[in-house]
Amino acid sequence: MNDSWIHTLAKHWGREPVHVPNAFGGSPLPTGDVFSTVIDVCAPFRAGTRMRALPDVAVWTPMGRTRALHDLLPDSGDDPRTYAKKMRAELDAAGFLVRIAEGFMGNYRLWSQMRDLVRSLWKRVGYPVVPVKTFIRLGSNFEVHLPADEVAQAGITLVLSGGADITISGGGKTVDMTVGTGDVVYHPAGFARTESFHDDYMAVQVQVIEDSRQLSASVFNRGALAVDNALDVDKVPYLQLDSYHGRIPAAGPFKTTAETMRDNLDPESEARISAILWTQQTSAACLDPAPDPRQPIEFEPDTRVRLSSLVVRNPQADGSEMWAANGHAFSVQGEAAAEWLQEFKQCTDVTVEELCGGSQGLEALLQRLYVIRAVEMVAQDGGSDV
Repeated sequence: MNDSWIHTLAKHWGREPVHVPNAFGGSPLPTGDVFSTVIDVCAPFRAGTRMRALPDVAVWTPMGRTRALHDLLPDSGDDPRTYAKKMRAELDAAGFLVRIAEGFMGNYRLWSQMRDLVRSLWKRVGYPVVPVKTFIRLGSNFEVHLPADEVAQAGITLVLSGGADITISGGGKTVDMTVGTGDVVYHPAGFARTESFHDDYMAVQVQVIEDSRQLSASVFNRGALAVDNALDVDKVPYLQLDSYHGRIPAAGPFKTTAETMRDNLDPESEARISAILWTQQTSAACLDPAPDPRQPIEFEPDTRVRLSSLVVRNPQADGSEMWAANGHAFSVQGEAAAEWLQEFKQCTDVTVEELCGGSQGLEALLQRLYVIRAVEMVAQDGGSDV
């Protein structure tokens, strides 16, 4: 794969749609692994809809979105072609769309590949302030229109297999394109999109949030969480009206909540929270949510290790640094840690003894980086433990 697709998207970014054919010389992600992940994600949904859960799964047919998922979802033993054939039989030859929101969050290997793809683009066009949303889409012989709430967002489509006819319109122009495996399509915010899937279509769609209300909501939600934690109550009170005069008394709970918000959202703490979240977000290339940390292990002095992910460093006002990798952050004290990390970056791989010199503090730091998958162990054959 070369990065010419990134140059092309950056050239048109924010202005007009663009189609880059065969940007990856094949699928940008291993289709078999992606479909296996889809099967794993869909397994609990076969019993019914899971409310407010991520990853989330939805199915559309000509009758609209269906909540009765069950046998309409991929199952063990399926592959993209047999699944599409099974769906056509189930739906009496009608087409379909399956959309999985944040389907990579449980599979670090695929998530990290996706992270590296979008990070290369963000380096050119800038990192989105609001985390992007990622969708795996499977479809066959089905037409879908971009929902109104998504027209306000920009979109990037990476075609993994199959093909589709896509029409993008906005700004007084309409662009028609036919896409296939390895193609990339970008449309700016404010452009409508219609897709007509061919047989056995599979793609990853990245939604880039450009609606300013989403930024306001993200800050508001942080404040609401801080207030909830400070109040530590789990019931909404009931107030009696003044039965004689029909007046509403001063609503004490509202006043208490407002005062709590004022006390817990001082500029200094808000700035620190924002710095932590931005460090986490950029370390994950704005993919959210990130995979969970993994369990710590027992390092031996001769265990060989190497850095496997970018470690983002964010200096703090108190002289400490916030370090983050793969969406997880922690605080680090002292200049020695930064020097140690810089030396670590220069090593293809190194033993724990050579790297840490028996220092418990450095071994604890190494363990922290391992847990958030910024460090991997190196096998004798040079393989990794991702």
